[in-house]
Amino acid sequence: MAMRLDVYVVGDLEAWVLAPSGTRLPMAEVGVLGRLRWWGRLDAEQALTGEQRPAVIRDIDARGYGIVAAGELSAVDGRTDAASNDAAEQRLAA
Repeated sequence: MAMRLDVYVVGDLEAWVLAPSGTRLPMAEVGVLGRLRWWGRLDAEQALTGEQRPAVIRDIDARGYGIVAAGELSAVDGRTDAASNDAAEQRLAA
């Protein structure tokens, strides 16, 4: 079964925070990133490229969350990076 991730937007799309679905983020740690808003839910295989997946999964296993730079999330709603950023910005504006 694929790992489902809750996806959070940091600030005005500066980065993404990924955590296993349904878990609570350690706010003492992630709070230093700034404003954090829930964006949606994705499968890890959909969200992360093969190259970055092991490192982010290790972070999630060790800390309970992983951080991905804004332009490095492979898919949001199944779109490419540029379209993903546009889609996230539209959701943030709503």
